[in-house]
Amino acid sequence: MDYLYLRIAGFNFRIYFCYHQHEPEATLMVRKFQLQITNAYEGFRIEKISKIDQKIEVHFRLPVIYPTTISIKGSSLIFFEEKENLIITSAHLSLYQFSFLLLTLLQRLLSNNQGFILHTSASVINGRVCLFLAPSGGGKTTVIRLLRRKFTPLANDSVAVRWENKKYFIYQTPLLEDFKPKIKNTVRTYPLGKLFLLEKAQDIKIVSLKKSSGLIKKVFPQIRITNKINKEQLTLFLRFMENNNFFRLYFRKKESELLTFFKSL
Repeated sequence: MDYLYLRIAGFNFRIYFCYHQHEPEATLMVRKFQLQITNAYEGFRIEKISKIDQKIEVHFRLPVIYPTTISIKGSSLIFFEEKENLIITSAHLSLYQFSFLLLTLLQRLLSNNQGFILHTSASVINGRVCLFLAPSGGGKTTVIRLLRRKFTPLANDSVAVRWENKKYFIYQTPLLEDFKPKIKNTVRTYPLGKLFLLEKAQDIKIVSLKKSSGLIKKVFPQIRITNKINKEQLTLFLRFMENNNFFRLYFRKKESELLTFFKSL
């Protein structure tokens, strides 16, 4: 057996890899999965600590098909079992499936601790994190790619937003992101900077957006929730909208122009 400790968005995860003493092939598979996870989340690794927010056990066993009494059609795979704050899962998961499990657990922790996950790309600009929101294909990846020569990309797909000490802070999430060169994981937190809604155009400019129901409707779909949003999450989101200013960023694919523009902000 072995343990891996990760800190993600300020929460501590303990992952226990269960080796099978009398089943060398099973142990080999668990070790292989452990190596994949360790390499993927190297930047989130921390030393052993006493305070654990989420415990996870990884076993060799196969995922369960549920319900087991009917045909495969209409059934679903159960990738984990839950017992209080313990999640028991399988080494047969893909790395992406495991990252999605971590993301789901993180979302739950955030919903109980003044936070949420936002679908956005992000860059560190002058010590703060600027967020770039847009529908799929709207330029989120393009903007951080154009800025990366001077401003470090923090996320390509999602960030964790937390309200701490009367301020908003931004963290990375465990979701594996498709961005090259790879964005390195970090336990570091950054204060929130400006928030931009992206729009492709012939010229670059920013326009301040008025707080309105229309703006809320544009941003709300970018919040990641499971099932229906609860009252506490809705209150947190509306406060986030009220406490922050949003801007429309009109841009085109011209690196030097965009870099010059953001250096002057």
